[in-house]
Amino acid sequence: MHPTDESRSMITVRAEDRDIARGRQDPPARLGGPSCTSSGQMRMRFGMLACAALIVVILTAMEITGLGWCGTRTGRSSELAHFYEYVLGLRLVHAEADFWVFELPDGRHVEVFGSSYPGKEHFATGPVVGFAVRDLPAAVDELRRAGVELLGESGPTWQHFRGPDDKVYELVTS
Repeated sequence: MHPTDESRSMITVRAEDRDIARGRQDPPARLGGPSCTSSGQMRMRFGMLACAALIVVILTAMEITGLGWCGTRTGRSSELAHFYEYVLGLRLVHAEADFWVFELPDGRHVEVFGSSYPGKEHFATGPVVGFAVRDLPAAVDELRRAGVELLGESGPTWQHFRGPDDKVYELVTS
């Protein structure tokens, strides 16, 4: 399932509206502007103030704090693990058959999965980037409300999802 055009419009919010919704910027003083629609069920015509109020409901649960994780699945996993460790100088913190975990200086992880490693078949679209969030359950609920395709069940600290570009992404606890 992919997001509807309506839910996509809720995802692509102008930065100014996002700042208004999060209280970082005052809303415009004028009333009587464009209308907002939430999931096609509720129409409000109170201008930008109503739009900002709706955006608060939609966006305040998810606050991206940075990149939290990166992983890739490849048929050349041994070569990539060697490259990460000996060329890029990343510190190897865990290794097992067809799986390596490297730690970045800030404590975040980069993981390499071999093509035979179980449970990572959905990593076929390229490297998977994890966006760090403060409140994972609330952020996952926000994705669900927006109609985003969730991949599998949430783990204790992550949730994979498919973006509108059909690539796999992830939310991780920051």
